[in-house]
Amino acid sequence: MWRHVAILASILAFATLLYAHVTTSYFCGYDDFLDVQRAEFVDQFQPSLILTTTHYGSFKYRPLQRVANLLSYLVAPGEAIGFRARNLFFHELCVVAIYCLGLILFDSWVVSAVAAFFFAVHPLANQPILQSVGGNPVANSLFLLSLILFFLSEKRRSSVLLCGSLLSGFVALYGYESSIVLPGIMVSWWGLTYLRTKRLPELRTLVVFAIVGGLLFGSYLVVRQHFTHGTRTPIYGPLVALKAFIQYSGALLLPVDVVLAHHWFGTPLPSQLDIRRFVTVFLPPVFLLGALIGFAGIKNKKAIAGLLPGEEWYKLLFLLLASLLSIFPFLVFTDHVSETYITLPVAFYCLSLARLLALISWPTYKWIVIGTFAVLFCSATWVRNQQVAACASSAKQILSNLSSPLLVKGEWLVNLAKGPGQITPPRYGLYNYAGLDTLGTDPDYGLVAVESALQVATGNPKIKVHVFETHDLPGHCNHLAANEACYFVNSDTTVTQLK
Repeated sequence: MWRHVAILASILAFATLLYAHVTTSYFCGYDDFLDVQRAEFVDQFQPSLILTTTHYGSFKYRPLQRVANLLSYLVAPGEAIGFRARNLFFHELCVVAIYCLGLILFDSWVVSAVAAFFFAVHPLANQPILQSVGGNPVANSLFLLSLILFFLSEKRRSSVLLCGSLLSGFVALYGYESSIVLPGIMVSWWGLTYLRTKRLPELRTLVVFAIVGGLLFGSYLVVRQHFTHGTRTPIYGPLVALKAFIQYSGALLLPVDVVLAHHWFGTPLPSQLDIRRFVTVFLPPVFLLGALIGFAGIKNKKAIAGLLPGEEWYKLLFLLLASLLSIFPFLVFTDHVSETYITLPVAFYCLSLARLLALISWPTYKWIVIGTFAVLFCSATWVRNQQVAACASSAKQILSNLSSPLLVKGEWLVNLAKGPGQITPPRYGLYNYAGLDTLGTDPDYGLVAVESALQVATGNPKIKVHVFETHDLPGHCNHLAANEACYFVNSDTTVTQLK
């Protein structure tokens, strides 16, 4: 018992130190400012809207996420520490959950410790922590808790634990709707167990699962349908899903993180790549390599099968299925990729990787390989943290420079543009932002985000913001109204007012 406590305490302490500096940083990027503005000016005064409205009028219904954001805002109004400390706390709960799942599945404290450490410092788990308003760690911790309770209910044949598992998954749904796949993951475990043992779950278990699960998850669908007012859920074609699947798979399987590679070697970020050309050029060799590996595996299947007991191969297959199911909603219902969508696949990947690395028979070589992965993951997360901290510092300084005492009250129209001669660095996710982009200039949400940022900074919800191209701003600002102002925002965070 004390061994487990000591291991987890060490991992959590290291993760806390790794994220300590960036946790106290300001907001960064359009998602942060949009949600903080909603918490400050809408949700705290009309909390009923948390339950009765959707995620910015979309098909997404996430009241638990909005409650978490409102509470985090109230802890430290106008600052990001309440949000990021919350995210880090629930991320570390996920780390504990992965350690427990490792013990349940593989009965090895070494595998569990390696998997938990990998996830604690993994760069693909970084963005949901640093994106202040993201409620993913909250929902993900409930999702993993649901799996732990499910496995314990299997081991103890407990209907109570199964009900607790379904209830935990049901609550997770209200934070992130992709948790709807949880019953499918449970069924996949039963299916694999049947293939291995030819035994079905007890009838009592199936009845409880069908009735309780049906009532809980079915009620969510009814509530969601009611409050989304029949908003159509988009379904995208197979090519969109395939492109996203390739990008997610590449991100998971590459040993060197793309942000770290860009920082160290200047390699292009995913946002700089022509994905269609990349797939056309590189996918055939990858498929060929996969086919060769598969052929070699089939030729040597007996030797490979002998590396692990048959039961553990089924557990690894289960983790693969759980990864695919947990990413499935984002392949079908979204037309873009985001690292915030793959936290659960990362968790299952870390468990699988830790178990496979434990197969290395030479202890010294095994720990060298494990250490190499750990160093690469930690380095990538450190670089990402530094970039977000720099983004947050720039955003705070820009808003401070823009926040004239005149803007605190009344209606204002603020016209902004990037300063002359600026070169916008390549951006990816939350990373590598500079200048006005730190407030959020995304084509879909950027104008609203910059407006939200200035409203949050001044405490004035009546401010309106227009963002212009650099060459268009001077002409627009020749004749200004009394409640109108114009500024160039420079890459060094200074602002230049146009009269």
